[in-house]
Amino acid sequence: MKYLLTFGVFLLLLSGCKRNITPTKSVEDEQRYNYEEDLSLVRPKYEARPAEKEAPATTTAPVKKYVSGDEPPHINAQVEDVIDKIAVRNKTKTSERGYRIQIFSGNNKTEYERARGYVLQYFPNLETYVSYSQPTYKLKVGDFISKAAAENYLASLQSRFVAAKIIYDNVNYQKALTVK
Repeated sequence: MKYLLTFGVFLLLLSGCKRNITPTKSVEDEQRYNYEEDLSLVRPKYEARPAEKEAPATTTAPVKKYVSGDEPPHINAQVEDVIDKIAVRNKTKTSERGYRIQIFSGNNKTEYERARGYVLQYFPNLETYVSYSQPTYKLKVGDFISKAAAENYLASLQSRFVAAKIIYDNVNYQKALTVK
């Protein structure tokens, strides 16, 4: 029994050391990989359109505007209606979730005033927002709809305010549309 087990282990080791043989390519493999067929017989054939005669430049046909009930509305008219509705909604919207940059958070009132003065002087197009929760002053600037717009300003503000960061906040939507 002991010899049988030893012989089995020996055969197992011997089969594990067997040389791997790479397969050779047969004629069938060559045909499979080098498939060629003329597909021009099954392709659809299209006839060339005859050249259209150009109308003289002086004669232009009047553009017909569709009146509701006259003909079914064109898809562009529907798109224009949706765009008009969005524009009306945007005019009435005052507050929306967006982004602001918090440039100062601390207890020192003089540092807060310096930071606010710097922003008012060098970034007059950014609105400043102050929150005071005793004893901490927080100064946030800007109204941004997208984070990418806030990141543009963040890069220039971080040279002066190292701790500046973008925060998610309610923003004034009308002012956010004017910030470039």
